[in-house]
Amino acid sequence: MTKHTPGPWRVLHTRAVFPVDNETLAIATAEQHRREAAANARLIAAAPDLLESLEQLSGAFQAMACTGNINASTEEWTALNKWCDKADAAIDKAKGE
Repeated sequence: MTKHTPGPWRVLHTRAVFPVDNETLAIATAEQHRREAAANARLIAAAPDLLESLEQLSGAFQAMACTGNINASTEEWTALNKWCDKADAAIDKAKGE
């Protein structure tokens, strides 16, 4: 599996997303909607940070769950597990797994 270009990435001129070395990584465009292109570029630029945050949150939740270090009702556990599963699915999707 090929890893993604490491962040941080940034938005330049509301459209282009660049890694630190300023080599163009991706350009988000929406020909009819400049605001939409800028929003897409911001989301793409945030992707490495979002992935890292999800990985850390998922790992912390799993560690707490294994030790029983969460004081939650059955309903709360069900909700937490559901969101953890969604986070894990997003991590897998981002990593191409």
